[in-house]
Amino acid sequence: MLRTLFFLAMLFSSCTQASPIHLLYSGQYPLTTSVSYHFTPDTKLELHELLNIEDDITWKHSSQPDINLGLGYGNGAFWLKTEIVNENELVKNWALEFKNAPLDQIEAYLMQNDEVIEYHLGGDSVRFSDKSIQYPRAIFPLQLEPNQTYSLYIRVIHSGPIQVPMTIWEWEKLNSNTLSDFLLQGLFLGFVIIMALYNFVVWLKERESVYLSYITYILCLTLFQLGLSGIGFQFIWPSFPELNAFTPLISVSLALASVNLFTRDLFDMQEHSLRLHTILTKLFYFFLIFTLICLFLPFHISVAIISFLALVNTGLMIFIAVYMLRIKHQSAHYFALAWSIVYIGTISLTLNKLGIIPSSFFSQHTLQIGAAFEIIILTLALAERMAISQKNALSLAIQVNEEKENTYNAQRESLILEKKAKEELERIVDERTQKLSQTLESLSIAHDKLQTISITDALTGLNNRYYFNDHFKIEYKRAFRDQTECSLIMLDIDHFKLVNDTYGHPAGDVCLKFIANCIKKNAARDSDICCRYGGEEFIIVLPSTSLMAAYKLADKIRESIKEEPVKWNNTGISLTASFGVSSVIPSKVDQNNMQYLVNQADQALYDAKDQGRDRVVAFNQGIL
Repeated sequence: MLRTLFFLAMLFSSCTQASPIHLLYSGQYPLTTSVSYHFTPDTKLELHELLNIEDDITWKHSSQPDINLGLGYGNGAFWLKTEIVNENELVKNWALEFKNAPLDQIEAYLMQNDEVIEYHLGGDSVRFSDKSIQYPRAIFPLQLEPNQTYSLYIRVIHSGPIQVPMTIWEWEKLNSNTLSDFLLQGLFLGFVIIMALYNFVVWLKERESVYLSYITYILCLTLFQLGLSGIGFQFIWPSFPELNAFTPLISVSLALASVNLFTRDLFDMQEHSLRLHTILTKLFYFFLIFTLICLFLPFHISVAIISFLALVNTGLMIFIAVYMLRIKHQSAHYFALAWSIVYIGTISLTLNKLGIIPSSFFSQHTLQIGAAFEIIILTLALAERMAISQKNALSLAIQVNEEKENTYNAQRESLILEKKAKEELERIVDERTQKLSQTLESLSIAHDKLQTISITDALTGLNNRYYFNDHFKIEYKRAFRDQTECSLIMLDIDHFKLVNDTYGHPAGDVCLKFIANCIKKNAARDSDICCRYGGEEFIIVLPSTSLMAAYKLADKIRESIKEEPVKWNNTGISLTASFGVSSVIPSKVDQNNMQYLVNQADQALYDAKDQGRDRVVAFNQGIL
């Protein structure tokens, strides 16, 4: 969609040739309005081939006075050209700078009198040693004699959104400017490393995971800045240009993973909101997995996805900050301020990289500046958290000492009272004996409750499998003794995994309760034993019940399940179940025979599944 909009914009843009740029004074000259450009899907089109067809090409140029030429997306190569007239009598050493332009490949051809007099190569996919000047960003020196006119052709190849911030500098002025830029980058990197070391020392003392996740977040921001600025390419991985494409993506994805974990632990989210705790935990694992996925996706798709996810995740952080402010958490003010700053920076950088807003010092460095402020503010939040923790520990120690003193005083008073109250000893013993009896009675009641709990399925309220194993033996032996039929109904919810996958496990639990209610409503005799057999399987023991009666009861339960959808979140979940029925008049009592009856019901259940589900199948088909 973005590519389509881009080409539509190209069709309606100005088609006139851009005016030459005149170098009159020392300093810098943005090239945006002086450059004509042409897109071709053929990335292997060479300069001499372009010159042969130049008269047939419709060159376009930007009329926006922006230092950053945004070309959008293009799956091919962009050719740019301009005319340069050096009218400065004193300066002939110039340089062409592509500032903060993470482009795969840039080639520059300086021509005079239809001949190439200089060729320069740069870009993130080029080995650092092969660049014209070994510098983090692409800089090409230009030797321009005074009062001479030159043609400059540039080929740009990139797999993502293309921005070409081109500036011609006087060489000496550029050196001064790059020194300031290096100083800014060095200050930022030095600052974040110091903050990471500080928090690591704090972690060694406190041993809380929140500090480790915060350190990881800081280091990921550092790695992102190293990749984005080109400093990492120059000093850390100069022989591996392929890392330039993935380092910012991986670092951002890991930073998002660690910041979700940090936020969860900073606010002890499990104590305040289980839902947010779950969301943050799942986002942590999601971003870890996405880090691996983005290695296999096309670069421009990964950039678009991670940019969107960064905006969404930052929005989530703002929401959490507002939520924590509402419940008056002690760290909420720091957190809200930090993420408000980062949100502004993230929006600015994302929109700039997508070519929506123009480049400027603010849009290029706002995330870096915002990240520095965020690190400071969140470090203050952690420091306050540690101070509160230490204050609570001190309060606890004082409380323990007070309790020890109170205990000592109580013991002293007890000795005094013991001497004065020997006559009341018998009364006290009686009272204690009475309390002991009450305690024993309470324990007996609790034991009965525990025994009930141990044989009851907590979710459905039916008896559990442990209860089934014990009481099935009892009923089987009674059927053998009385020579009456003992029947089993085994049922399984159809496509229950799909219910869980579609609506979630809470919805699955509601469905299990619904099935249990249908069973209890229909198998209502005192002698009927209804149990949850495991997962979505249930089993019913029907003493003194024929196979035909068991079959009819199973079909009645099946109809009860089918006739009414389960209500969940303003929608209905239609359920069906498959039933297997078996029956026997025991000829002898042993474990094999009892298990054989269960196996018959289970086999009938599987036959019902094989025959299309939502049906009742009896093991002995000849009886029905």
